[in-house]
Amino acid sequence: MNPTTGTCAAAAAKGAALHAAGRLERSRVEVPLPGGGRMEVPLMGWGGHRSAPWASVRKPSNDDPDATRGAVVVVSLRRSRNLTFRAGPGVGTVTRPGLQLPVGEPAVNPVPRAQIRAALLEAGTDAWEVTLAVPSGLAIAHNTFNPRLGIEGGISILGTSGEVRPWSEQALVASIAAHLDVVRSSGAERILLVPGHMGARAAARWFPDLEPVEVGNAWGKAVDLLAPRGFREVVAVGHPGKLSKLAQGQWDTHSSEGSSAAGWARAFLRGSGIELTESATLEGLLLCAGSRCEEVSDLLATAAARAIAERTGIPARVVLVDLAGNRTGEGRS
Repeated sequence: MNPTTGTCAAAAAKGAALHAAGRLERSRVEVPLPGGGRMEVPLMGWGGHRSAPWASVRKPSNDDPDATRGAVVVVSLRRSRNLTFRAGPGVGTVTRPGLQLPVGEPAVNPVPRAQIRAALLEAGTDAWEVTLAVPSGLAIAHNTFNPRLGIEGGISILGTSGEVRPWSEQALVASIAAHLDVVRSSGAERILLVPGHMGARAAARWFPDLEPVEVGNAWGKAVDLLAPRGFREVVAVGHPGKLSKLAQGQWDTHSSEGSSAAGWARAFLRGSGIELTESATLEGLLLCAGSRCEEVSDLLATAAARAIAERTGIPARVVLVDLAGNRTGEGRS
């Protein structure tokens, strides 16, 4: 089993507390997991004195593409009346409303906070000021969603189960949900969705007043999050090869999922009286459209917008852009 950053922090906190009490008998500590069960975690180091101990844990490196793998988590304790948390170097601070924590709080989510409390209680008491630091956290944060979520100064300490699981869409969807919460808390009722960086750059040209939320290939799960949060309109900007898949009911737009959008689009356009030359890609299909490229793009965008609206119950607008970010077509539900 591989510990999350939250479990690493809980283990370091318990190790520091045991060291303060003179009860740290070995270089491994066992901590409870939020989802049940327990995990034994090796300590990297420890020190300090009775009223100000510290301990550190290195998060294991593995094959999972986790930005924090190999990072060192350092927890320093100081005596306090109540359990409080502080952000040390490399741990972020919340600067925008809409997350699980108020503005100004260290970016240590409620689940790992509870896990750290439980670990400290096992060591004797939770009457500590807990400072969490990740020396490499500021650099790591640039490879996460944190900057756009308003978490500044480093990484956030996450974890729901306490155990790293193989990367899946679940982690992406959780990040999307958090970003949607931040945007909605600003009062926005219109949401802009894009597949990735290219879509975000293009969207900045066409919708400079909207904050783009990147959804990767998880379009189905992303749009399902909109209505429950009170969004009243959705705008999607992206390449036709991605967004046209939505019109054919393909809500995971990864190339390994489903079929190419080009074959479906050719058949769809034939139904509208437009016959195009065979092409392996949708971009090639649009090139074949020649002077009718904008008309074709508008039809595809409208079909995608209607699919989004039908799934969400929210009016939708889709803008298709080419690889250079230029608008090729637009449609509304």
